[in-house]
Amino acid sequence: EPIVSAISLAFYRVDLGGGRLRIYGGANATSTLLWDCAGCEEIPPILHASSHALYVTLETEAEPDGLGFEARYYASFTEGRGVGDGEMRLAAASAPSVRAPYVGDTLASGLDLNWHVDVGGGSNVLLVANAIDIPDCAQGSLTIYDGSVSNDAILDTFCGSTSTKWLASSGPEMILRLQTFTEIAGRGFDVAYFSDRT
Repeated sequence: EPIVSAISLAFYRVDLGGGRLRIYGGANATSTLLWDCAGCEEIPPILHASSHALYVTLETEAEPDGLGFEARYYASFTEGRGVGDGEMRLAAASAPSVRAPYVGDTLASGLDLNWHVDVGGGSNVLLVANAIDIPDCAQGSLTIYDGSVSNDAILDTFCGSTSTKWLASSGPEMILRLQTFTEIAGRGFDVAYFSDRT
């Protein structure tokens, strides 16, 4: 049975009119509170829990006028493959940390995962690589595409000894594609993105 070392949760719809949502990084409401929002519609950044569980509570009025929320998660564990279908949609205006699904200090072999950033409107995506930990390009890479599909123009590919740098999209969408060809003794990547959307 796999042992989960972390969970990442990404929202792509939040409409909490008449409701309150709380997310805890653990197995119950005494765990660390990661996010608390009442009546909001703003999508939060990705939430990361360094535990085997997330605890979610949703309280509503008798007749809420919101539609609730929609989110996806992925767990990090030995031989974990990230998100089941390989696609994670990110709709928050910004995120201080988007991470690879590493376990300990290792990434599994054979990963092919996409994070689709869509900040909407007329905004552009500004991405900064906080940390790239893919020691050898023959083992894998993180490729950044300028658009909504992985055959759009490549902005950059991170692997080997890549220095921290900023990238900007030409529109509101960007694809981050992680591929691993062997098991990697590294955490893959940790990037942040921003936009001028409020």
